[in-house]
Amino acid sequence: MERRGSVSEPKATWTATSWPNDFQALCRLLLHQQCWCWGQDVRQREGNLLLAHGFERVRPPLGTEGGSRYQLRISSRSTITLWGFGLYYSRCGRGGIYLNRYDGLLRYCHHAGFLDGVWSPAALPLMRPAPLGDIQDSNLTYLAGKAACWISSYEEWVLGRFGLAYRRDTLRDWHEPSVLPEIVPEEWRRCGGLVRIPARKGASCAGIFER
Repeated sequence: MERRGSVSEPKATWTATSWPNDFQALCRLLLHQQCWCWGQDVRQREGNLLLAHGFERVRPPLGTEGGSRYQLRISSRSTITLWGFGLYYSRCGRGGIYLNRYDGLLRYCHHAGFLDGVWSPAALPLMRPAPLGDIQDSNLTYLAGKAACWISSYEEWVLGRFGLAYRRDTLRDWHEPSVLPEIVPEEWRRCGGLVRIPARKGASCAGIFER
């Protein structure tokens, strides 16, 4: 995709020595920037990139506050839904997980599939986490890892199809420290791995769950 005008470097970047090394902090850093990028992807003069990737756009009914949501059936069992305020990843038999773009906390819901009628965070049918070691804890970590892996693959698709210059250009008006777009896919994969580390080591996961 050819872009008009000059392409500027991100105004500031996170360096290797400043990377967050826990799921909540890294997810909060990555997802806030990712939601900005998705917002830019839908506004391209050449076409809406989310629609090009296979998403369906669902607009709120007349008189309902909120923006459009984008939903995609990844497989016969898995779906992902995007709003300006976060994402919801679900899998049949596992339920779903919501990630808000601002806090990196894991929020669980038994519902698998698309969430009809949800246009704001307040309308999400979320549950508080069960005690650690419960099956819900296993579902949380599984779904969070899968969601991070999917975002990584989406960013690889963007870079492969539209180029690094395009993704840098989407961050031109981003006024916060940026994760360099060329390493975003790798960092999302690392984020997906971090969510499983506490459970594997037997340590508490309480810090990444909403209370």
